[in-house]
Amino acid sequence: MEMTTLTSLPYFHGTIDTRECREMLPDLGDFLIRNPTNEMVKSGGSRTFACILTTAVTPDQASDNSKMLPKDYSLRLECTTRLKSYGIILENGVYSLLGTPETYQSVEELCNSYTSSRKAFPQGGMALRPVARRPWQLLLSDIEFPVPEVVLGSGEFGKVIKGKLLRHGIPPIDVALKCATAENHAEIISEMFTEARAMRALMHPNIIRLEGVVVEKLPLYLVIEFLEGSSLLDALRKKKVNNIYRFPICMAVLYAVLWMHMQNYIHRDIAARNVMISHDCRTVKLIDFGLAKHGLQFTLDVATKIPLKRLAPEVQKTKIFSAKSDTWALAICFWEIYHDGAPIYSNVIPSLDSKPPAAPSPAPSATPTTPDTSKNSNVKGKQATQTRKRAKKGIAVPAPKPVVEAPKPTSKDKGEPPELVITQNVEFLPEKFVPRFKMMTEKKARKRIELAEIANVVEKEILPTLPEMVRTELKYHVDRRPPFDPNFKVQFVNNNSVVTQPTGAGTLPGNPLTPQAAPAAVTPTFTPSGTTPAKLKTTTRRRSKSTAKNSKSDLAQSSTSAPEKKTVPEKQKTSRRRGK
Repeated sequence: MEMTTLTSLPYFHGTIDTRECREMLPDLGDFLIRNPTNEMVKSGGSRTFACILTTAVTPDQASDNSKMLPKDYSLRLECTTRLKSYGIILENGVYSLLGTPETYQSVEELCNSYTSSRKAFPQGGMALRPVARRPWQLLLSDIEFPVPEVVLGSGEFGKVIKGKLLRHGIPPIDVALKCATAENHAEIISEMFTEARAMRALMHPNIIRLEGVVVEKLPLYLVIEFLEGSSLLDALRKKKVNNIYRFPICMAVLYAVLWMHMQNYIHRDIAARNVMISHDCRTVKLIDFGLAKHGLQFTLDVATKIPLKRLAPEVQKTKIFSAKSDTWALAICFWEIYHDGAPIYSNVIPSLDSKPPAAPSPAPSATPTTPDTSKNSNVKGKQATQTRKRAKKGIAVPAPKPVVEAPKPTSKDKGEPPELVITQNVEFLPEKFVPRFKMMTEKKARKRIELAEIANVVEKEILPTLPEMVRTELKYHVDRRPPFDPNFKVQFVNNNSVVTQPTGAGTLPGNPLTPQAAPAAVTPTFTPSGTTPAKLKTTTRRRSKSTAKNSKSDLAQSSTSAPEKKTVPEKQKTSRRRGK
């Protein structure tokens, strides 16, 4: 069967991962057609699958493998269905369901037969209602690939090329097509869908927009908004960013990260290289959501490649990311913006505790070396005399080189990242912003400032005091951003806590045949960062006091019940006897 025949079916979803299937098939009997996976090809043996029919079944009808879901996925509370897949075989020009004798002339005829007759499949389950493709699921006919290929960038696992998106009734628009080179790698396919899910949920003027995903066949293509410009890191290193735009760019990236946190997402890879900027430096977009996660905190994967210098102190120790670690990475991004993309901590003077690298021994020269002042006390006096003689003769005395003020880590900070201070291009850096920047790099995560607080202070206190040119550029981003709560605070969760959040899968009316789950007995509650409810504090103090009292009383009871004998020296015993 040719692929063009499958694409004519509205319920053909191409290559799709398990999580997307789970969210598209919430009710019992929902089904779709998709491309065969590697697991299904192996289970089919010598037979070749034309496609796969996946449907929602009850937990009893599902196999053990279909019950396994991703770790970061939580089921809808009102749905307890599972997924089950059936291979559709093409032999001698006819189609049949694996394990059944009936044959059909097309896949559409096979699906219509099971839907109209409500006939059950051999191993349980039925196909009751086909689920159509979503608007973001694109076909190859929706994309125009230029010839020759225009490569915009490349990486370890894929490349980005330029193309055009074709839609009915809309003029073609330029897009960036991100594809993976390892086509059949299941993990890469899953990562691409994870990135697409994050981008679909994060619609913001300062976040790159996802137009869709080409799912017809491998390789997959992420269709992303095309921006005429370059990465922020390249623009900084090529000295293309004027000082007027530096602070507005910082706030544009802050608005993007704040919006992510408000939607319960963390980015985990905030850096100047992951920010796109237009040639006029007015359009700023946060990109690359391959490591973005929906949730409160996530553990660092071993295979994740992130520079160690960019990781917050708590991430280096516990390997756990949170929204506060995003705040730390955002501060480093701000530092890059003001230091023209220089290596991190390049303006930090090494501490005395750190061992400097061994310098190569200098080659012998004919010029006399300066005497050691520690061994000859008269050297300083001779140098002063020579300086006075030069001044009398009118010879210019070279002025001492200015010392660049830079953070100098103390011995207490040994083993921890040094203090991050902005020392370059500070012409339009607001003074009131400097202490907020310092609070973004607090060593303890709970003490780091909230991004909503920074945005509120900038708009109410700093914006009116800025020079007109800087104020105009910053107001351009302020006017376009969505509203936010100035009191918004990110949430913290203990490592042993379990959070179940609805994924919003499917908005279609529920199927009455779908089994309903029992209501949850306990709903976990969480408090904003750095705060603890008053009742919880009181009970904790009372418990600590009561335990302390109990421990004292226990010691008292033990001492009265079994008093210890005091040892008296021999001289004291003799004196007491004499006293008697």
